[in-house]
Amino acid sequence: MATFNVSVFTEIVELQFSPSEGPYQNITQPPPQPPAPNMCGFKPPQEEWEKMVSFYLSGVITTIIICCGLVGNLLTVIVLTRRTMHTSTNCFLTALAIWDSMVLTVTLFLICLYEFSDGFTRTVWPYVVTFVYPFGLVAQTSTIWLTVSFTVERYIAVCHPLKAAVMCTIPRARIVIVSVTVVSFIYNIPRWFEYRLVDYVHHATNSSCVIFVPTDLEKSALYNKIYFGWLYFMVMCMIPLCSLAILNTFLILAVKRSIRQRRDMNVRQSRENNVTIMLTSVVMLFIICQVPALVYNMAYAIDTQSTHTHFGWKLLSTIRNFLVNLNSGINFILYCALGQKFRRTFVRTFCACIQDKDTFQHSFDHTYHKNTIVHANGSTIYMKMVHKKKKNGINIAAAASKDDANKLLRCKNGWKCKCHITDNEEIAIYQPPHSC
Repeated sequence: MATFNVSVFTEIVELQFSPSEGPYQNITQPPPQPPAPNMCGFKPPQEEWEKMVSFYLSGVITTIIICCGLVGNLLTVIVLTRRTMHTSTNCFLTALAIWDSMVLTVTLFLICLYEFSDGFTRTVWPYVVTFVYPFGLVAQTSTIWLTVSFTVERYIAVCHPLKAAVMCTIPRARIVIVSVTVVSFIYNIPRWFEYRLVDYVHHATNSSCVIFVPTDLEKSALYNKIYFGWLYFMVMCMIPLCSLAILNTFLILAVKRSIRQRRDMNVRQSRENNVTIMLTSVVMLFIICQVPALVYNMAYAIDTQSTHTHFGWKLLSTIRNFLVNLNSGINFILYCALGQKFRRTFVRTFCACIQDKDTFQHSFDHTYHKNTIVHANGSTIYMKMVHKKKKNGINIAAAASKDDANKLLRCKNGWKCKCHITDNEEIAIYQPPHSC
């Protein structure tokens, strides 16, 4: 989640309060001359193009993306928690979907409702900025480092397969997820102490409300230099982006080598390549969507005034928020488009007729025998996994590859041959015409 700037608002507020004012104290001093604007529901002045872009891009379009993204992330969690999807990689993707949903939810209250409702801005928004906004930053930090985590896991699985059996396990993935979550909370603890709420009275209109003002911590030059200048650059920008770029390069090269050796590739390697391609696409989209936000936030920490006044920075501020939310809401589409197993499990989970076929296939899916010698066509063939079964008049052969399955059963005249990929092996199914 990109940092939503409230400094323009707080700069105006600071003109009306002395540094010694405590939280929730009733402010009764007369406003300075010329009269300051009413801070109840106040929105910083914008040019016409800014109002138009903010309303449609940060308001209408972002709201649509958030709604679709929340539904997509919910479906992602449902699919990835199916029994057949229990892998260490999917543990990371499940946690990523949950934290992405948190980013989208916080953005809905922080940006979208701010654009649509003046009543919300007046009554609820100060509480969102003070208490909910830091939680959105925790979610953003978690999504960044979860993306790094599953990229490291995929790099080990592809480039160091002998170590994968020990290092790429579900318990280890869960430990990493919990560690990322805890560290993200610790890193963002200071964000809960940057603003405080005060009771505000505007004498000209005799209106009162609760507003937020910056604390001494937020105004500290040393705090901004260390936290926003150095820590943010290293924790949120330099280390994760460099890690993702380097590891993604290794993964892409590994996939290219596998494609060149496609003839020697077995079913398992093909599935691993499919997962790798899907995850590298997720990482590439992540980098594209996150870089504008990270660049803007670094510029904001270095020269706050320029980011408020220059046209390019103001436009980038609106675009970066949109891209961050697009990234949090679009992963489900990538999983469906590029993940064969995810797409298959999704269809079986939400389509009853196909789920029935899935139940039939799993009736023999886990009964295969290893290291079995099979006689077919008068010859003796050794296969690592094989199972042969006949049910309801349908002959079924399961083997390590479709070619091996073809040797188990001979297609007769009028029969149709279908190939299905299950969770453990490739299966050739021979069906008579009336059963199709």
